[in-house]
Amino acid sequence: MAKNNKKIKNELINKYGCKCQICNKYFEKDDLCIEHIKAKSVGGTNKKENLSLVCRSCNSKKYNYNTANFPIESFFNRPNFFLKLYEYEKKNGVSNKKLTLENIEKMENQLEEKLELLRAVKNKIKGM
Repeated sequence: MAKNNKKIKNELINKYGCKCQICNKYFEKDDLCIEHIKAKSVGGTNKKENLSLVCRSCNSKKYNYNTANFPIESFFNRPNFFLKLYEYEKKNGVSNKKLTLENIEKMENQLEEKLELLRAVKNKIKGM
C-alpha cells in the first residue's frame, strides 16, 4: 500500500473505527479496504468525503455495482448484502431509490420470462 494510502486508511480508521461500513462487523485493520462510496465508474472521486472502509468480503461483493445496477445473479446469491448495500448508499447520500426499484422490477421481469419458459418446457414434456 502506498504511503498516502496508509495515511488515508489511518484517517478513515480514526473516523469509522475498524468497522466495515457495509456489513457493520469489526475487523483487524489489515482486513479492511478503502472503498469509494460513489464508484469512480459513475463519477465518484478520490476525495476523502467519498471514501470509507469496508471488509474484503463486502469490497469484493460490491465490485463496481450499486443497488441501481446490481446484477440478478448476484442478487440471488446475496439478497442480504443487497439490502446492506442500499442502507450504506442511503446513509452516505448516494442511494437512488427510483433506480434501485427499477432495477428490482427489471429482475422481476427477467424471472417472469424464465418462469414462462420453464412452464412451456414442462407442458411440452407432459404432452409427450
